[in-house]
Amino acid sequence: MSQNKALSIDVGRAAPLVFESPAAAERWMQEEMDAWEWIRHRRVQTVRDYTDNFQEEFRGLLDAAMGDIRQWQKTPEHEKQVTDRLKELYERKRYPMSTDPIWQVADRLVQADLHDVAACAVAACMGKLRFDSGRAPLAVIRGAVEAAMLDGGVGQNTPDDIWRSLKRIADISADHLANAQSEAAAQKKELEEQLEASQARLVALEKELRESWVTKIQESIDRINSTNELYASHMELAAAVDYWKQQATLYATSRWWLTWSVVAFAFIALLAGIGAGVEVIPLLIATEPTQSPNLLIVSAALFVLGTTILFWIGRILVRLFLSAHHLRIDALERIAMVKTFLALVKEQELDRSDRALVLAPLFRPSADGIVKDEGAPDASLSALVARLLAKP
Repeated sequence: MSQNKALSIDVGRAAPLVFESPAAAERWMQEEMDAWEWIRHRRVQTVRDYTDNFQEEFRGLLDAAMGDIRQWQKTPEHEKQVTDRLKELYERKRYPMSTDPIWQVADRLVQADLHDVAACAVAACMGKLRFDSGRAPLAVIRGAVEAAMLDGGVGQNTPDDIWRSLKRIADISADHLANAQSEAAAQKKELEEQLEASQARLVALEKELRESWVTKIQESIDRINSTNELYASHMELAAAVDYWKQQATLYATSRWWLTWSVVAFAFIALLAGIGAGVEVIPLLIATEPTQSPNLLIVSAALFVLGTTILFWIGRILVRLFLSAHHLRIDALERIAMVKTFLALVKEQELDRSDRALVLAPLFRPSADGIVKDEGAPDASLSALVARLLAKP
């Protein structure tokens, strides 16, 4: 706005507010704040529960309007905020000005040190006074009477005027009572509808929970039965599994000792062969057959007997090692088959008719070591002659 152009604001009154300059607006607002300064009095606070505490909002809007006007003096672009603030104060909120008749009534009461009555009168004119005529303080009743007298256009100290004012108060109270009853009926209906909806939701939830729990209980029973069956199968096979674990450990230990036994035997046989080749064979080669025929025969017999014994012992050790190795593998396979069987039972993928087919390999007879023909060879002369004659 240009500094020479007046600001006109329509606030819903008979005439708009016109300000020639921001300074003029500040002076006018200061006069308004001085005129309504009494609403800050401590006695006004005693009736704030009946006046909807309008004085707090009124004071805040007056202070905010003064702040906007002072900002407008510094920043011309702030003119719109001033317009919006004054429209809110006097048009939308309908707060009175010092030029309104209610201010004159309030000022007369303030001069008589009746600040609380003045506040009640202003609240009644704005439709913010709330009270029960049977229990309201005297200041509230008197403020309502003053507002009713002003609204009815009557003067003071006139019995007819007072009667009309009291009747006006009664009408207002009746209207408030009717409104309260209507609101109570609406709230009752709303609560009944909410109660019905809640009952319907409760029934649906109960049905859903019942179905859900029935399903969960059945699932739990099935799991318990399955667990019992698995436990029974586990207990039936627990002894066999423990036995095969012990056997696997025993065979592993035996295999370890037999492995080193074979290695030690091979080393000893190697040393014996080297010793015979170094010491005995050269001596026999150097001996003439015609000189010591008996020595050659005895040496040959001893050599054949010694090598036979060495090979027989070596063969026994190797077969013992292989037997321990194979029996350990067999025990581990049985343990794996038992665990697989228990897993199938847990997953309920194995019928009772199929269990015999699965259990049969688990309990098959296993080899018990060396076969029957592994005895020591008969080295007697008659046995040797019998074997030679038996050959074609």
